[in-house]
Amino acid sequence: PFLMPGLLAEFGGLHPDVTVELGIGTVPELQIGLRRGQYEVAISYDLDLDADIEPTPLFETTPYVLLPSDHRLARQSSIGLRELADEPLVLLDQPQPTAYFLGLFATADLDPSIAERTPSFELLRSLVARGFGYSLLIQRPAGDTSYEGLPLEARPLHDPPHRMHIVAGLLRGLRRTRRAEAFLDHCLNALAG
Repeated sequence: PFLMPGLLAEFGGLHPDVTVELGIGTVPELQIGLRRGQYEVAISYDLDLDADIEPTPLFETTPYVLLPSDHRLARQSSIGLRELADEPLVLLDQPQPTAYFLGLFATADLDPSIAERTPSFELLRSLVARGFGYSLLIQRPAGDTSYEGLPLEARPLHDPPHRMHIVAGLLRGLRRTRRAEAFLDHCLNALAG
């Protein structure tokens, strides 16, 4: 929702004769779709990509901390994992994000205190705004308010072990169609810099 609408609208303007069918899925589901020929290009995080998927990095992103506006850590310019370990965590409960975020704590030899789990990005933001805890996220919407209009605060996580790439994945060794090449070129150009 942060990336595809703009890419699709711009691509459609440049290539009005090409029909793009959008599919949504987890990283494993997208990889299966590439292998079955259901997709020519898959835009995803670089989490758990199999060896037969050739990733083309589009841009980098880093995790951030989402807090209720009145949280004691919201006054800080950045936050470390150690400061969060005893705070209640609202976890984005989807396979890759869960493994990634819990992996950040494991790498730092910390155990987070999980208060709530939800697979819904927007429910997560609403729970945080209501004070159920903080969360860790990668993608950030344009506005820092919940569906209820309650304010949220986003702060950089100052000790992530690495940046995460958003990639265009294509099946390795498969001859690319002209439309797949055009879409990949468009993504690289649109997201450069």
